[in-house]
Amino acid sequence: MPRLLEYYGLTEITGAPGTGRTAIAIEESKTCSTIYITTKALCTDRYHGSSHEQMDRIIIKRVSTISQLLMFVTNCIEQLIVERGVELVIIDSLDHLLVSEEQGSMGHRSVFTIMNRLKRMNQKYFIDVLAVTCYYGNWVVENFCIENPVLGMQWEYMVNTKYMCIKDHDGRILKLVKSPIQDPHDVVFEIHASSVVIKNRVI
Repeated sequence: MPRLLEYYGLTEITGAPGTGRTAIAIEESKTCSTIYITTKALCTDRYHGSSHEQMDRIIIKRVSTISQLLMFVTNCIEQLIVERGVELVIIDSLDHLLVSEEQGSMGHRSVFTIMNRLKRMNQKYFIDVLAVTCYYGNWVVENFCIENPVLGMQWEYMVNTKYMCIKDHDGRILKLVKSPIQDPHDVVFEIHASSVVIKNRVI
């Protein structure tokens, strides 16, 4: 089953609520052995129609605090990657943990530690890493543009590949806005009951 996204290093998919970020992440999880870490309730209906083989490859882990996520990534994830032959790690709604806990700079340090650990797993085991985040609009503080104030100033430096989901009257668009190996481009897609369908690609 082909992937919708191209990965290089830490890959982020961002956008406003309702634009299709989680739908794409779930669709990606169906393609290979995946650890899907969710910080909110996951709509399992999107897996309806998936084969037993697909579902057996997916590990779903629910975390409700940044401390739980840090502990899981630090102490458990490497063993799962090795034992289950994991190819993709997804963290859905990473910034939700910081918003709900109001962690501030301490939360930013935890995110940095978590992502550095996952980057090492990416380099050691050649896994792909996808972070699903919410787009809050650019903030400018003392001439610095902060694209995700919840995740802090360091976040943009950690992300290697970035996609943005947009929903307008013409439909849904997945924009590749940052990549070290590809030119920016747009992909028009539709969300069905239990699948995501690519309509066309616009350079």
